[in-house]
Amino acid sequence: MEEYKKMISGEMYDPNAGYLKKLREENRTKLRQFNGEPDEGAREEILQHLSARLAISVLLHRISFFTLIKVF
Repeated sequence: MEEYKKMISGEMYDPNAGYLKKLREENRTKLRQFNGEPDEGAREEILQHLSARLAISVLLHRISFFTLIKVF
């Protein structure tokens, strides 16, 4: 959790810390579910879960594919 706090505050952090690895894998799993889900209602629920984790409010209409990219 300490590395997560460093990350969100813009400090140097270890991206291989256990907690951050766990969050990445959970988010990848949710993204796979989202991208493979044909039901719009279920997709919205998945997206709400992801946006809550990112601590942002997301409003997207008829999204067909969603992915996270790394920006260095």
